[in-house]
Amino acid sequence: SIVNWRWRWNLGAEYSYRDFRTLRGIPSQAGTFFTNSSAITVRSRVQRSLIRFPERRFFLDAAATGEVGRFNASPLGKSSRIAGLLAASWLPKAQGEDYGMETVLRAGRTFGQVPFDELSMLGFDRDNDLWMRGHNDLLHGQRGNTPMGRNYVLSNSDVAKVVYHGPFILVKAGPFLDTGDITDASPFFGSPKWLTDTGMQMTVRLLGSFEFVFGYGKDLRSGNNTFYSTVSR
Repeated sequence: SIVNWRWRWNLGAEYSYRDFRTLRGIPSQAGTFFTNSSAITVRSRVQRSLIRFPERRFFLDAAATGEVGRFNASPLGKSSRIAGLLAASWLPKAQGEDYGMETVLRAGRTFGQVPFDELSMLGFDRDNDLWMRGHNDLLHGQRGNTPMGRNYVLSNSDVAKVVYHGPFILVKAGPFLDTGDITDASPFFGSPKWLTDTGMQMTVRLLGSFEFVFGYGKDLRSGNNTFYSTVSR
């Protein structure tokens, strides 16, 4: 429902079933995360525009998500999750998108036992919006190479300069800074230290709707580098 230009909300329910197969080398203490189970989850999301200064081209938006669910297999059971988001954007020039700045703050917490596929992760993946762009989730074509856990805090900041603006294409490029932390009550997941990534990103927008994103990120703690790309509409 779109209540007005400031408010919108949605409510949904989901049924899922998971079947973990061919597990090797999993410690017995971590078996809870790989429990075969069906689940029913109800989730809701509320979005609100907090500040809008069109004359200064500054905008601040917020969103909150909550969900409750039940897994129908022991030792899993009831679980719940809350998450929040603050997104600020500023275009310093009177016209155009040159030197546009954006910062997004996110935090989330999960209560109860959840299976492996319900853990949050900090890293770059096309199916994940908690980007740490110096951490590639794929290793030898397999997912699961990034820090995972039930609780996280994350900040993404970008600055983009328009390098080309044609009738059908817009190209922007600039630096980014990602920093955050992810934790878990178990000793098998989470990150032992605060994470910080930086790098450069280029966005190519075609026909005003299709966006191709290419980037290079560096994990400042480990020194590892990664190249990433994605497309959206």
